[in-house]
Order: sequence, then structure tokens, then C-alpha cells
Amino acid sequence: MRTLSLIIFTLLATSVSFAASEDKLGQIFFSDIVPYLTEKSRSDFFVGKAGKKIHYYHYKVNVPKGVIVVSPGQGEPALKYAELVYDLKDSGYDVFIIDHRGQGYSERLIADRAKSHVEKFSYYVDDFAFFIKTIVQLKNYKSSILIGHSMGGAIASGYLVQKPRDFNHVLLSAPMIQIDTNPYPELVAVSLAHTLSALGKSENFAPTQKPYDPNEKFPDQRSTHSWLRFRLEQELWKIYPQLPLDGTTVGWVKTSLDWTLKMRRQKHVYQVPTTLFQATKDSIVKPRGQDLICAGSPGFCEKVVVKDSYHGILLEGDKFRDQFMKRLFSILESE
Repeated sequence: MRTLSLIIFTLLATSVSFAASEDKLGQIFFSDIVPYLTEKSRSDFFVGKAGKKIHYYHYKVNVPKGVIVVSPGQGEPALKYAELVYDLKDSGYDVFIIDHRGQGYSERLIADRAKSHVEKFSYYVDDFAFFIKTIVQLKNYKSSILIGHSMGGAIASGYLVQKPRDFNHVLLSAPMIQIDTNPYPELVAVSLAHTLSALGKSENFAPTQKPYDPNEKFPDQRSTHSWLRFRLEQELWKIYPQLPLDGTTVGWVKTSLDWTLKMRRQKHVYQVPTTLFQATKDSIVKPRGQDLICAGSPGFCEKVVVKDSYHGILLEGDKFRDQFMKRLFSILESE
């Protein structure tokens, strides 16, 4: 397996980062960062909605000041957040990261295991609520922080509709409150997804979706400006080839579009201090949905615009990623 330790010397140092800045990341990613999650965290399962096995990691400290719960995005294995856990290793906080149903090490939902599918979007929220109630909250933490990226931000928001004050702080990275349905207008995409589903094509790839490409070229993606983080992730999935998922199914698109339309009608979703990070060059989700849901929680939701960032803020270059991380650490220091 070829790591990328030599390549990073071609990169210039960027802004001050956390446990590992971008110019040092390649040297320690496979030797220190990935093992920190896989070897120093507890890997376990619980039974979620409809009897599906749901996987999670629990990184535990001796005397925790509190807890951080991470809700990953669509198709993202919990292992993708190894760098985040490594950044938090000296924070004094326990960290939980869930593998949402159908992805990561959680039980797959259809015969084609590589496709990103879900029966109902509400099942994600049901799993998450059970996870929080029966596993996380048993520890009686004094302080709690919820982090959600993209689809994980939509799941976190759905949970907060039910339990608005379960966390002390919420940080959302490019939350999926309105999906970018390009090349179709949203209502056309909704109608098309419902029609295809009614025709028995729920488990087929949705239009424009395709299998995961392990050899995708950096210029062809719009998730990160960081060539190094992009390449390290590709190398990571060569070691764990069972984890990356293909594109989404018709069924996933249908239920996700229905859910996000519903979420945009909700008021007062956020009733604790919430920071919503919005990427200005996001081709996955649209800013309008984020604007609406944040404006619907006046006094609690603060929007931070990450200028020129692509969708994957937590895997972006340091100058983008650090805006999220500095806010997170300022919260940790204030608790």
C-alpha cells in the first residue's frame, strides 16, 4: 500500500490547524490518525429501526468533561472522521460517531450492498434517537455537542425537532436541508422520483447517479479543494474497500426530497446555540434551505458563510476547515 507521506512536501504550509495541519497530515495519517480511531475507540452495534444492525464508534477518555456526537453525511463511513477524532484527542471529551443505516459497518438494506439506499428517511432519525437515548445519554454527560454534516445535518435537525434541548451546542456543516437536484428543478425531481418508485424502480440508481469510482480524478470532484485530503481518502478506501458506497437509489432520493421539503416548513428547529456553516461553492445542497431553517430559529441559529468552500467543509483545505474547527474549540474551551 502506497501512502502519501512524500507527496506532502510539495505543499505549502497553510493556516494554523489543530492536531495535524495539512502540510503534516500525509506523514501521520496512516501511522497515527486512522489507528487512533480504529484501535483506541470502541466499535459496537445496536439494533435500530426494523431490526437493522447499526454500527458506531465510541472514543472514551478517563474523566470526560462532556460528549461530542457526530452524524455523518450520505454515504460517509464513520471512519471518514478519523482526523476529527484525532483533532479532539486532547479535548477531554468522549466522542461518538454513528454509521447511519446502510453505510459504513452498519447493515446494508438491499441486495446490491454498494448502493446508497434507505427505506424511509425517518428511519435515520429513529435510529439516531434510539442511539442517543439508550447509549449516549446513559453516561449522564454534563456538556454535549452535536455535529452533523450534510445528510447527517438533516438527521440531526430532524432529531432536534423532537428533542430540541438534548444538546448544549449544535454545529452543522453544509446541512442537507435542500438538495441540489440539478439538472432538474426540485419539483420535477420529486415527481420523477415518485413516478420511478411507483414503477418498481426504487432500488435502481437515481438519474445522474453511478457506481463509486476509486480512480476519480481530483479535478472531477467538487467536495474539497484539498488534493491531499482527497488522495488520502482514496488510499483509505483501498484499505477498507467494503466501506465506500455507490451513488444513491431512486428510493433514497424520493424519501430524502420529501423529508427536506418537510424540514423547510419547520419553525424553531434550533432551540440551543447552533452554528450553521454554509459553503458558497456547494454543488450538493442549496443555500436557500439552510437560510430558511436558520432564519426560522431566531436567537439560536447563527449562519457562518465559508467563502469559496466546496461541500465537504470538514475535509476541505485548512483555510476552510479551520473556520469550523476554531468554532468547535472555542465552544469546548468555554464549557
